[in-house]
Amino acid sequence: MKNILEETKLPVAYDHFSKKDNIQPPYILYKEENTDNFMADDKVYNKIQNYSIWLITKKKDKTSELLLENVLDSHNIPYDKVNEDYIREENIFQVNYEI
Repeated sequence: MKNILEETKLPVAYDHFSKKDNIQPPYILYKEENTDNFMADDKVYNKIQNYSIWLITKKKDKTSELLLENVLDSHNIPYDKVNEDYIREENIFQVNYEI
C-alpha cells in the first residue's frame, strides 16, 4: 500500500509521522483497519485487507484529492471518500478514504 500511495509524490506514513520528521501538509497517512476475507469450508480463500487513508492538507485541496484518487484508480483499487473534517486544534483539513 505504501508503494502505491507514494506514487502521488506526497509524503506517506503508516498511521503517523514522528514529530522529528517535521512533515508539513499535504501528506498521506494510512492504516490497516480490518479484514473482509472470503471464507468457505473453514478456510480463507481470499484475504481482503481494509485500509483507511487520510489526506491531510492545510485547506480544502481538490488537486491533492484527485491526485490520490487517480493513483487508486490506476491500480483498480475501489475506494469510498467517507468524510472530511477541519481539525481546528491542528489547523489542518482531513479527507478520509476507505479501501
